[in-house]
Amino acid sequence: MKRVSGIFIFVVFLIVNLTSSVNAQNTSNKGTDFWVGYAGHIDGKLFRMTLFLSSDVNTTYKVEAKGQTIASGNIVANVVTAVFVDPNIVDVLIATSDLVELNKGIHISTDRPVSVYSVISNNARTGGSLILPTKALGREYYAFSYQNLGNQSGNVSSQFTIVAVEDDTEIEITPTVASTGGTRLANVTFKITQKLNKGDVYQYQAPSDVSGSVIKTLGNCKPVAVFSGSTWTAFCESGNPRTPSGGDNLYQQLFPLSSWGKNFVTAPFYNTENGNTDAIRIIVSEDNTTITVNGSTTLAATTTLVNPYKKGSIITYFTNKPSIINADKPIGVAQYQTAQSCNLSNPSNIQNPLFPGDPEMTILNPIEQTLSDITVFSKLNSVPGVKTNIQKYFLNVIIKTVDAPSLKVDGNVVTGFKVINNEYSYVIIDVTSLQDQHRIVATGGFVAIAYGYGQVESYAYLAGADVKNLYQNLVATSLTNKVVTSGCVNEPFKFTLKLPYPSSSIVWDLFNGQSPYTDLSPVFTTTVIDDKTIYVYNYPLADPVYKTAGNYMIKTTALNPSPSGCDAQEAISMNFEVYDPPTAAFTVLSQSCPNTAITFTDASNGNGKMITKWMWDFGNGQTSSIQNPIHSYTTSGTFKVKLTV
Repeated sequence: MKRVSGIFIFVVFLIVNLTSSVNAQNTSNKGTDFWVGYAGHIDGKLFRMTLFLSSDVNTTYKVEAKGQTIASGNIVANVVTAVFVDPNIVDVLIATSDLVELNKGIHISTDRPVSVYSVISNNARTGGSLILPTKALGREYYAFSYQNLGNQSGNVSSQFTIVAVEDDTEIEITPTVASTGGTRLANVTFKITQKLNKGDVYQYQAPSDVSGSVIKTLGNCKPVAVFSGSTWTAFCESGNPRTPSGGDNLYQQLFPLSSWGKNFVTAPFYNTENGNTDAIRIIVSEDNTTITVNGSTTLAATTTLVNPYKKGSIITYFTNKPSIINADKPIGVAQYQTAQSCNLSNPSNIQNPLFPGDPEMTILNPIEQTLSDITVFSKLNSVPGVKTNIQKYFLNVIIKTVDAPSLKVDGNVVTGFKVINNEYSYVIIDVTSLQDQHRIVATGGFVAIAYGYGQVESYAYLAGADVKNLYQNLVATSLTNKVVTSGCVNEPFKFTLKLPYPSSSIVWDLFNGQSPYTDLSPVFTTTVIDDKTIYVYNYPLADPVYKTAGNYMIKTTALNPSPSGCDAQEAISMNFEVYDPPTAAFTVLSQSCPNTAITFTDASNGNGKMITKWMWDFGNGQTSSIQNPIHSYTTSGTFKVKLTV
């Protein structure tokens, strides 16, 4: 046998592919600072909140409330960390209505970006929500809930819960229904009598559905976190002959009005394809809004549309099919699952259902606010101590049909798509027997919902979402003009500010070791979004670089010539993470024979980021893009092997 006449010479070239490692928007659900409200529940302090913290990098975390540390420690990359919040140990439960509860907000802080999900459960009663980072919060919201149609004793209330994230927060509320006890009247605007400081919580409860209630901040117009839903709710779709005997708490964090979009796509859940019927609810944000559902301006399934709609209008319709919802002005949309007793495929005895599950509400993100790379925790019962009977787990993914072949879950290609229309498709993925959390990636944006079912119990929440103010935001771009939220040390970046008004003064603070720069003659270009003129400003000095890895808060303060009752100095910020570049390395036998399979083993160090792309050049005109390729040479010789990560 003829041996290779020389050894392989391995020359490693380091090339950082930013598009593979930093492809999320700066306003995604990942963040380093979060506020959570422990909303009221029919079971009082018998139920528990579980916070699920997930990250693709190692980081530290701390969970605090009432001046106490509930939990702290380390998060291991790609391993979910569960934090139990027991209101019997730290009294953070909001069981009151129309009162300010001091310092009961739950604060989560981390060194590096994480995703957070909150679940409130007590065996057969579970509600869950994606948690938005503080950077994505806004100052005006509309509540979503649903009218209880079941029979249940105890505190059965529709509600919304407000958490202040800054001191001296002034809040105004216009409820659509009277509060419990009648101290607040329907459609009568009021201010909360005292300003809320950071961590203070206010909850509004009512025996009737609070959907459409408006929550906004005044004065300095500081952002707040708002959760809405109910302590317990049971309902079927309109016209169902059965009584909704099973109920659940509804618990969702609301998207701020500034992040609402005009285009939504819904898909049926697993149970909906097997006998249940979903409720779809639309709330209108501006007068003279025209709603279109599946191409019709007159019908949404069997519900008559009465276009145009005025601000605050609520449209509810029922369907077991996908929906394409369009509007000419921003709207909010929620999708509701009904009780298992409503499912005509189940026997009337709900103790033996073919398709278990109970009411749940999911606030949907518009097509304008999708992501293309999401990691979501799904399997609630995989964590010992979580009070849940959920046994079956699913993912719903809605995606443009052209992008469907690129969809992967945990690295595996997804099949089984169903066509919605000539542009979109959806797929239901049973992940019951798969791992606890899932990475979902595609070449284009998608909507994904994680959900599950148990006996008279269900949960559902968005897997992830972008939550940017569509008309006012700050973004970073790489040298290739891709929007990024992170990058490498010593790499230049561009920062761009979009405003819905022209500003005569903008202060840029990049926290890169230089003093803030005040631009008193800012130069802008204009673009049009949804018939609004948007003013675009670029950082006027040389493109900044960061010499040290870390998390940076990029902040601009712009002078608003027409502040509408708020502070004229408006601050817009974004988180920006800087990493040390990855180090490419590999191992392999230094000698081998021609036509012999050789395994090249990647040993690269991502320096805190997950490496997702590899490019091997074997020095003989052949290449590979897998992590640990097997390659053979047909001739003797000395070859330069290059690895790019």
